Amino acid sequence: VFKNLDYDMLSDEDPLELLDSFKKGLSKARFLNDLEPPAFKAIPQLKTIKEEILATGFETALMSGSGTTFFAIGSPSRTEWPLEFVQKWDCNIWRTEFINRPKDGNLWYKQQEPYDPPQ
Repeated sequence: VFKNLDYDMLSDEDPLELLDSFKKGLSKARFLNDLEPPAFKAIPQLKTIKEEILATGFETALMSGSGTTFFAIGSPSRTEWPLEFVQKWDCNIWRTEFINRPKDGNLWYKQQEPYDPPQ
């Protein structure tokens, strides 16, 4: 990936403006990864995977770092897409959710005892 990185093509976005866009909420946030273009050049399938993720209806899809992981934000329009992706791309998919700390300061998680497998 880094062999394909063209420093003249790096984003000129102001990092503080990007940060401010996140403060307005994920739906207004501007996502950026300067390593996507060189990764797509090195492995064109990555661009195809991102395009297919977006085609499922997610609002945003972005490669994490220099590759191997994509994340998507939003709700896909088709529920069967994970099975199709796993079969086509031989990949793993994890559904996650954002959670926020309540304003009253209480914990945003429930403490559990460590898992003790049966003997």
